[in-house]
Amino acid sequence: MPAVTPITLRPLLAPTVTATPLTAPIGVAVDATITASGWPIPSIAVENLPAGLTLVDNRDGTARVTGIPTAAGSFTPIVVAENTTGTTRTP
Repeated sequence: MPAVTPITLRPLLAPTVTATPLTAPIGVAVDATITASGWPIPSIAVENLPAGLTLVDNRDGTARVTGIPTAAGSFTPIVVAENTTGTTRTP
């Protein structure tokens, strides 16, 4: 009898993002997680991130924003989640 290999089929799903608004005083360390869902797993990026903060996409549907803000002002970062089915931008 031939070997049978199971195959899992998943529907393609456009990305969605979960991110909590963040208040980050100058000089205070930030460590925040962004979560995106969809299939295939979306990449995550952030536009308009304040100076001193960086984003690392973990390539598993999560990303971390870390660092110490160095610039004063009001910033509205835009989280961008993208996969082959589309792009979601969320202010």
